Amino acid sequence: MKVQDLLAAYLYQHKSLTLPGIGSFELNPSVNVYELKDQNSPADTITFTANRSAVADDTFLAYLVEHSGKMKILAQSDLDSFINNGLQLLNIGKPFQLNGIGLISRGSQGGLSFEQGTPSTAGEEAVMQHYVLKDRTKEKPV
Repeated sequence: MKVQDLLAAYLYQHKSLTLPGIGSFELNPSVNVYELKDQNSPADTITFTANRSAVADDTFLAYLVEHSGKMKILAQSDLDSFINNGLQLLNIGKPFQLNGIGLISRGSQGGLSFEQGTPSTAGEEAVMQHYVLKDRTKEKPV
């Protein structure tokens, strides 16, 4: 599973998501996104705080590793690549789409603005999968 497909699921589960170089998203704790499957969510369901110096926490990276089936360094690399592509879009005036979360765009003052999207639970079954990495190191004979 792609890293960008796991962002919304992480936000829905942990109620908070920090994307490095962009900022943090907070989910209103009183809203259960999985109950809103075919509806639009209330206007204040997801809030965004721009922070160019934000960094991803270890819990988020562990979640990406667990649900993508990739090694930590590869999951981190995929996340960095996705965010860099998004920042490039923002730099040329295009919106940066985060599926299940919303749109980030560059405001008239140069700051980032956020428009909440429709909740997406499409990949819910795939996110529930857990991958187990095989240990491929050779054991030394005794």
